[in-house]
Amino acid sequence: MSHDFSIKSSLSLKGRIFTNMGLLGAARIVATFLGMCTLIITARTLGDTSVFGTLLFIHAYMLFFSKLASFKVWQAIIRFGSIDVNENNPNRFGTLINTGTKLDAASALIAFILAISLFEIYLGFSERFNLPSFNAAENSIDIGALKTLLYCYSILIIFRQLNVAIGIFRLFDKFAILAVRAIVMPVIRLVGALLAYIQGWGLIEFLWIWFIASLVSYFVMQIFALRELHTRNLLNYVLKAKLAKANEIVGFYPYVIKTNINSSLGAFKGYFPSLLLMAVFGPASLAVYRIAE
Repeated sequence: MSHDFSIKSSLSLKGRIFTNMGLLGAARIVATFLGMCTLIITARTLGDTSVFGTLLFIHAYMLFFSKLASFKVWQAIIRFGSIDVNENNPNRFGTLINTGTKLDAASALIAFILAISLFEIYLGFSERFNLPSFNAAENSIDIGALKTLLYCYSILIIFRQLNVAIGIFRLFDKFAILAVRAIVMPVIRLVGALLAYIQGWGLIEFLWIWFIASLVSYFVMQIFALRELHTRNLLNYVLKAKLAKANEIVGFYPYVIKTNINSSLGAFKGYFPSLLLMAVFGPASLAVYRIAE
C-alpha cells in the first residue's frame, strides 16, 4: 500500500484552526482545574508544608532538566515535514522523523546525566562551604533519602520523548489526541491523590502516583504516534532511514539549535526560580510560592 499524507477533514483551514484552538483550550482548562484539585488534596494529605514542597521540588527538578536539553523537535517536524507532505516525499519525511527521534533520545540522556551530576556537585559545594540549602528539608526528609528519591524520579527524563509525537499530530491535524493526552496525567494524579487521601499515604506514595501518571501520559503519546505512522504506511520509511546529513534536510540542524536555545531559556524562566527558592529558603517556602504561582 502507498503512503498517506492526507489530512481528512470536512472543515476549511479557518474552521480547523478554530476547532483545534477550542480543543486544546478546553483541555487545558480541564487540566488546570484537575491540577488545582490535586494540589489541594495533596497538600492536605501530606499535612507538613515542607513535605509538600519537597514533592514539588523533585517534580520541578525533573521538568527543568527535561526542557533544558530539549531541541523542541516538534517545531522542526512541522516546519520541514510540511514541505515533505507538499512535495509527497515519504523518504525525506522518514529521515526527518528518524533524526528527530534520535535527537530526542540523545537530549533525554544528556539531560538525565546533567540532572544527576549537577545535583552531586551541588551537594558537594553545600557540604564544603556549609551553604544553607535544604536545611529546612532536613526536618522532614534526610538529604540522603532526598537524593535517592530525586534520582529515581529523574528517570522520567529518559521516557519524556514527546517532541516527535507532538510534531506528527500537529502536522496531520490530530489535535483531538493532543487534547486527550493533556488530561490523562491530571486525571491519573487526581485519582491517585484521592486514593492517597483515603489511605493516608505519604511522600513516597505521592511520588509514585506522579511518576506513574507522567509515565502513562508519555507512553500514550508515543503509542498513538507509532499507530499514526503505521496507519499512514509511513513507519517503514522511518525505520529504514538514517540520521540526516546537513545537505539532506537543508536548515534542519541550525533550526533545532535555535529551538534548543529557546527551550533552555523557557526552562530557566519556568522552573529555575523554584529550584533556587528551594536551595535558599527550603521546601516550605517553595510550597507557598508554587501554590501562589
